[in-house]
Amino acid sequence: MTQSQPARQNRKGHPCPPWCITDHDEQLVPGHFTESHGGETVPVEGDVLLSARACMAPAWDGPRVQVSGRKGSFFTEHADQLAGLIEQLASAPPERHLELAAAIRQAAAQITAPPPEESAKCPDHRPVLDSGVGWYCAACGSDAPPVAPITDGGQS
Repeated sequence: MTQSQPARQNRKGHPCPPWCITDHDEQLVPGHFTESHGGETVPVEGDVLLSARACMAPAWDGPRVQVSGRKGSFFTEHADQLAGLIEQLASAPPERHLELAAAIRQAAAQITAPPPEESAKCPDHRPVLDSGVGWYCAACGSDAPPVAPITDGGQS
């Protein structure tokens, strides 16, 4: 940016961080423009689709890193800690990765478990966790999280 160019901002006047490359004038769908700020996506080359990028929504108290893969994405304020964990996993055999994934799901279920009667309303209750939406049931649409640990990512 030179002295003659105004500072970039989204359509609601929120200033863009220096790393924002989002075109705030581009319509995502007719009549909808993004207010969030996004940095350049950094792809990870290989057989599995993975990427990371800086991002910030106006409602957040600061920027986050979005980590994306084939089964979804999430946002973290603790990118350095996540990178350290991934480096640690690099030396572990694949079955340890799966064990950690199952342990994470079990811990999350302990925190977010609804009363048992909530999921009993749907006999085919198959909750999935969507980073943009939260918990929802693939069968009935309820927002009740699982009552028991999910070991297959909630995709069955």
